[in-house]
Amino acid sequence: MVGKKKRKSEDPDIEISVDGIPTTLNELRAQKSMEHWVDLSDYVTSAEIIELLRVDHATLKRWRSQGKIHHKKMGDRWYYAAADLPRLANEP
Repeated sequence: MVGKKKRKSEDPDIEISVDGIPTTLNELRAQKSMEHWVDLSDYVTSAEIIELLRVDHATLKRWRSQGKIHHKKMGDRWYYAAADLPRLANEP
């Protein structure tokens, strides 16, 4: 809506107190997002697999749907288990 004002409670810089500790809404949101953080150190990106194995995006999609490669989607990016690469590289 045009001209709609934000209510004071929606202001991300509003200072609040949680268990007696002063904080802001932005800090609480950052902490909440960290609760769902996934360690991606054992994963590679689509671009890395495409370069290493010389396959295309359709092949990666087919492997995902067939369960041939472990994967995670974070946001709009796919990540693939690096441990699966040797097996996939040796497939005909």
